[in-house]
Amino acid sequence: MIVLILTLSSCGNKKYEDYSPDDFYEVQGTITRVKRTSSTFDSYMMSNMNYMFYGVSDKYIDGFEPNIDIIIKIGQPVVILVHKEDENINFYGYKGIIDEPILYESYIELKRRLNTKK
Repeated sequence: MIVLILTLSSCGNKKYEDYSPDDFYEVQGTITRVKRTSSTFDSYMMSNMNYMFYGVSDKYIDGFEPNIDIIIKIGQPVVILVHKEDENINFYGYKGIIDEPILYESYIELKRRLNTKK
């Protein structure tokens, strides 16, 4: 019974902590969507966050970070941690600017996306 529980609990999505920090590099990202969580037990800041970043494949890649407990808003610059072997494995790192030219381009892309949703 214990083996079954351990097996089932290890089948979920991996977290950043499941990897070595050396497996990642940092890229500039931008927050594209923020949705407050609906649980009454969560902090008032608890949100699900969507972000985008420019990948090595020369296209924007969308990412998602659930249950993040910080104050954030759409368009905010963030640093994304991207796996060296698979850019589809990525995580929110921290708020900040590390590449201004990419940040400018991502703002243009975010504006284009927001205008096409209307």
